Amino acid sequence: MNNRTFLLSMLFLVLTTVSFGQKTKSKKIEHTYKMYPWLKYDASIDKYQVQVNYQHAFLAGKLNLNADTTTKTTTFSFIDKKPVSSVWVDGLTFTPNEGLKIVIDYRSIGDADAVVKNFDDKTKEMINADNVLALVGKMKAPLVFADVKIMNGAEVLENKSFKWKSEYKTEYIDYYKNKTGKKYEGYQMKIAFTDKKANALYFIGNDIGFTASQIGRYVNGRIGFVDKKTELVFATAKGKKMDYSEMNDAQAKALAAVPSVNKTDLKACVDTWLALAKKADFANKKAQYNAAVVGALYANSLSACLVMEDFELFETVNTQITANRANLKKSNLKNYVRITKQIDVLKKNREINAHRL
Repeated sequence: MNNRTFLLSMLFLVLTTVSFGQKTKSKKIEHTYKMYPWLKYDASIDKYQVQVNYQHAFLAGKLNLNADTTTKTTTFSFIDKKPVSSVWVDGLTFTPNEGLKIVIDYRSIGDADAVVKNFDDKTKEMINADNVLALVGKMKAPLVFADVKIMNGAEVLENKSFKWKSEYKTEYIDYYKNKTGKKYEGYQMKIAFTDKKANALYFIGNDIGFTASQIGRYVNGRIGFVDKKTELVFATAKGKKMDYSEMNDAQAKALAAVPSVNKTDLKACVDTWLALAKKADFANKKAQYNAAVVGALYANSLSACLVMEDFELFETVNTQITANRANLKKSNLKNYVRITKQIDVLKKNREINAHRL
């Protein structure tokens, strides 16, 4: 065999391998589902109230915490105004004195006089974008602690402690004015304190604001109805001289069924995928339903089970996966683990909330 004949033979072998190798092709879709409360309480309760206690009387009179349900954070400001709510709870309505009660006690946040000692008295001039002259210093912020109780009447459903440790150095504004010496009302900080103790309390309030956001996420996750988003993948296959029309049709049907959670169509897709998986030929990489294709069929089925919240069907699919685990690709197995964890968490959540379903 001369070199030219050898090269042509090798080229034919490569083309043959590519032609007969079956590959999967996937499409992604985002699915949003509702995670119900992790703490069990009566399904008739649709309101919540918040009680916030401060160690410092100054903070009790001046600090205002406002929960932002869009950004899922809590901001703070120093104004003489009662807070709307310092936490947010998706699916429940905030009222002053009704529903589940969240009690937040900010404690052991240090004495303001002691905090003053952390200030660096060296000042410097600072010109900001608004041409404002200010004297600034630096301080190390204190620790903030909070005890949180979630209550249903006199019953404590859960309690948890939080802390926020700010080791960073941060600037405070001693006073501010524009170049003419006139007090500058347009500056973004609406209040400027002229003594260090007040500034120390300001930054205690700042840390309380950060801690409040942490508490808000915790409370919402425990008693709220939280939307969860996940990305699902539905695959089909392609290969020369191979008919994958059933997989193509099932993929299209599943993608169309996810937004409305059409359980009838999704169940039909799973039936198709599991039937095709029984045609597996794991020993032959060129087979129509080789390890890669069958792995995709199982992954499709798990994703559909998640959308349908069909935990019995999930067990059926998982049994087949377990039986063929040694033949499946590692990439498929990683995907199974991810989806299985989501389904397990969802199943536990639904068991806790059986009285709502």
